[in-house]
Amino acid sequence: MPTYRLSTILWLVMLALTCIAAYFAEQPQLSLTLIGVVLFITVIKAAMIVDYFMCLRDAPLFWRGLLMAYVPLVSLIITATYAIDFS
Repeated sequence: MPTYRLSTILWLVMLALTCIAAYFAEQPQLSLTLIGVVLFITVIKAAMIVDYFMCLRDAPLFWRGLLMAYVPLVSLIITATYAIDFS
């Protein structure tokens, strides 16, 4: 389990990443590149949550891999949906 100091630092990093993602997501000219940036930030945040806050860093590979694969998979589906919509 992470220490309180590490948890606080990680929480602040995730807060900053959330603000950055929200800024990019609210741009008037939303492009496929911006959508990719927002989803990439989401994947980074999900990895931080799985590893540190859910304490799955030392869990069996199956469980950690299952949760680590979920967000990128959903992100790819969302990106594909927007790519189809933009074309």
